[in-house]
Amino acid sequence: MTTVNDYPLTKFHFSVNWGGADMSFQEVTGLELTRETAEYRGGMDPSFTKQCIPGMKSYGELTLKRGTFAGSNDFFDWWNGDTNKENNGMPERRTVTITLLNAARKAVVTWTIDNALPTKVTSTDLNAQNNEIAIETLVLKHEGIHIAQEA
Repeated sequence: MTTVNDYPLTKFHFSVNWGGADMSFQEVTGLELTRETAEYRGGMDPSFTKQCIPGMKSYGELTLKRGTFAGSNDFFDWWNGDTNKENNGMPERRTVTITLLNAARKAVVTWTIDNALPTKVTSTDLNAQNNEIAIETLVLKHEGIHIAQEA
């Protein structure tokens, strides 16, 4: 007998929340965590091997892609600092939550991104030869990822 846990999760059903607003995206990439290491060997260590010591953590840039819509653009408003007039045109840092959902729309894995800051906004490319959706891209730098898996 198979159970729900016998199959790997699909990656096409997810939600993104930034600053209290849920948004729909086509693609999210860059959920990456890296830890530097340092090697050390004491001069009197009889094993003649180096120890691997954990070092600083770093995180990949988060890239969000979605279709371009007519009207106000939340990407550009955030990048321009229009969402926080008290910050003199500088974008505010936000918590971004990305949630992988199962078929019942229940959270399975949640990535919480700390102090996200938009660093790049790319508008769609234009090509009269193609029949494609206009896609815009937002790149975020951040200061940490916390991962929670639901049972």
